[in-house]
Amino acid sequence: MNQAESKYRSRTGSYSVGAAVALALGGAVLLSYAPHASAATAPAADASDKLEEVQVTGSRITRRDLTSNSPIVSVDAAALENRAGLNIESYLNELPAYNPAGSPTVKGGTGSNSDVQISAVNSVGIASISLRGFGPNRGLVLVDGRRATPTNALMVVDLNSVPSSMIKRVEIISGGASATYGADALAGVSNFILRKDFQGLEVDGQYGITEAGDGQEQRYSALMGTKFADGRGNVVFAAEYYNREAAYEKNRDFYKKGWADPTVPGNFLGFVFGENGANFTTGAFSTQALGAILGKAPNLTVGYNAANPNGVGNIALRFNPDGTIFDPTGNNAASFKLPLDGARYALVNAYNTSFPNNAANPPPLIQQVKYNEINGYAESPQTRYAFMGSGQFDLNDHVQFYSSARFSQSRTTTYLAGTNASFGWEATVPYNPVTDSPVVAQGTVVNGVAVDYKNNAMVAAILANPAAYANPTFIAHGAAGAQHPVPLQMAILLNSRANTTAGWIAETYPVNSFASRSTVDENMSWQIEAGVKFDLPFKDWKGDAYYSRGESQTYNVAYGNNSLARWRGEVTAADYGANSKLQSNKTNNPGASVGFGSVPVPCTSGFYDTLFKGDTPPSADCLYAVNAPLQTRTENQQDVTELNFQGGLFSLPAGEVRSAIGYQGRRNSAQFIPDILQSTASFTDQVIGVYPTGYMNAETQVKDYYAEFLVPVLADKFVKKVELELGGRYSDYDKTAATSTYKINASVEVNDYIRFRGGYNRANRAPNLGELYLNLQQIFTGGGTYGDPCSLISNSPFGAGGAAPNPWSNAAANPAVLAG
Repeated sequence: MNQAESKYRSRTGSYSVGAAVALALGGAVLLSYAPHASAATAPAADASDKLEEVQVTGSRITRRDLTSNSPIVSVDAAALENRAGLNIESYLNELPAYNPAGSPTVKGGTGSNSDVQISAVNSVGIASISLRGFGPNRGLVLVDGRRATPTNALMVVDLNSVPSSMIKRVEIISGGASATYGADALAGVSNFILRKDFQGLEVDGQYGITEAGDGQEQRYSALMGTKFADGRGNVVFAAEYYNREAAYEKNRDFYKKGWADPTVPGNFLGFVFGENGANFTTGAFSTQALGAILGKAPNLTVGYNAANPNGVGNIALRFNPDGTIFDPTGNNAASFKLPLDGARYALVNAYNTSFPNNAANPPPLIQQVKYNEINGYAESPQTRYAFMGSGQFDLNDHVQFYSSARFSQSRTTTYLAGTNASFGWEATVPYNPVTDSPVVAQGTVVNGVAVDYKNNAMVAAILANPAAYANPTFIAHGAAGAQHPVPLQMAILLNSRANTTAGWIAETYPVNSFASRSTVDENMSWQIEAGVKFDLPFKDWKGDAYYSRGESQTYNVAYGNNSLARWRGEVTAADYGANSKLQSNKTNNPGASVGFGSVPVPCTSGFYDTLFKGDTPPSADCLYAVNAPLQTRTENQQDVTELNFQGGLFSLPAGEVRSAIGYQGRRNSAQFIPDILQSTASFTDQVIGVYPTGYMNAETQVKDYYAEFLVPVLADKFVKKVELELGGRYSDYDKTAATSTYKINASVEVNDYIRFRGGYNRANRAPNLGELYLNLQQIFTGGGTYGDPCSLISNSPFGAGGAAPNPWSNAAANPAVLAG
């Protein structure tokens, strides 16, 4: 949502009970939006804490210096609380280090509020972040310094799984963290530090509404914590409920101004929704006939002249509510019979491309009808529940046990305009001019003259007096024996073709006849961690061993989709399916076992009015006959085992050399089960408007070995301090080649006021589950979209693949391609 246009009016309140059981009630009206981010240092410890050794994001070495050698942006809880909205990702996306990724508050893009294309590598309804624009699969999301559970096969983390009210701060390193946390931290790390040291009771409630009167947002949370066993143990429990209502584009002036502005194009590649129509790739109709129907020369590239009477076939026309033809090309407002309200339908500036485009004769400016989707979300509705529990207990002076558990569940809805049965999803409708045309066929003699639909003057005469040319064998829609009747103007075009009995292609661009596409997305995630910290018997070395298990599950239901096979079956049935009772085995498998294992599906109205009368809705049983809700499930599991040792090695004149060494083992597995209609394994039917995707069930494991060194070079000589931070990691993958990564960071502290930091980092990221095991699938891309530039099989003119041919294309002929 554009925050400048839609600020929230919020009221917050909190109740707090401490060790002395004091009660306080506070309330404040948030008068302005004030983002806050402090750069370069980790936040200071609470005044009550004794500063000993701490660990900041970017290094596993604990130290008494709170300043990191890796530049860190730290966002504290106050900055998150004192902003307008309550979404973590929308706040982070305002920081320079982030590019918007998938978010229910971002218009457009993967996972956005208009996305309905669910796959193993695209999760709809989630909130993700992209550090430095490298994509959400190249930045690592940590919670308290440990990996969060991913939500899909690309290892993308849904930020809805991180309870916003329980965040203490967010520490961000935009690059150079691969040697510390793993090569998939290529773009950097976003580390969410939770309030696991809280003591007391805090109850918080927040409510906000946009100035447009929608997007109501509320969050209620409770956090309680206490120490026990004479301070040796501490436990924290927290719960959060969050709800956001939809915010709509139509309630915002800057959207509405764009709809009415003739310099702003419409939605959906220029298609005019709300009028269904026909495509004539099966046979070219006469431009003379179309010119007479429209009362002007049609804007066709072949020109408008008698020498070219048949015109072109690859053109789509639409039908107004009265059955007349609307030409979606050229200066076409005169043939459009729906109201130009400046919202759903308005005019847009264009150029007549039938004229040459040169300086001497530029194409003239014209105005065309454009369609705007006026019911889209500016912000998707969402409901979220989150729970957290954590605790730690000192078994003795040298050993501490700790554990934590998190659970979250969110429900998000997305919205997109109705599904268009066109461009491969269309249906070829039979045509017989003997029974389907309300006027006589080509060549029929009327009043001593043979009818010629390629003649402009004769077509004009037929339009002026169709009764004089009425076809006596015509069977109208709704009459007994009707096959595929068409209205007058459509019949004229079909009769003007060289092959007058060829079929024609029906296309739908619905607004009212079929429901808009939408998804309801249930995302659940849980993670349990347990570990032990212990002192080692030499110097000040300490150890930390822990195990983490996390799972995520996503259940998506997509509405507003239609079965392609059933749509084709109904629209090609007699009278466009009116009063039909189609049955699968009986319809498509005549002969043995007729109707076995199936039931008849009635359709009362059929789809004649839907096609020819301006998108008229069919009867409920016809909608049911073609409707195909999609159910998709995604599951991910992550197991992490880690052992880390750190402490001082030896002393140099400038100070002590400190080190951290360790091992981390990870297992990630992902399963994706699409609806059979959306599956690439379905070869008798598919769904209209959503592209096919493949199943997935895959697993990878990796063993990481890492080491870091903090080396003091100078102290109080020439400058106050000079130190180096060195690190390296070796990753042994079970499915791909081992990789290594390293870092060299330097810090020069001139005095208390001037400090220089810099570093060199190198990372080799192994492919994740989605990149390794994604089955064949199809995607929709617009012009200039090349796919992932870091992939070897990308057709991007830059990046890893460059403009080279796809290396997988010759795999069958050259097995060495696969082996390599």
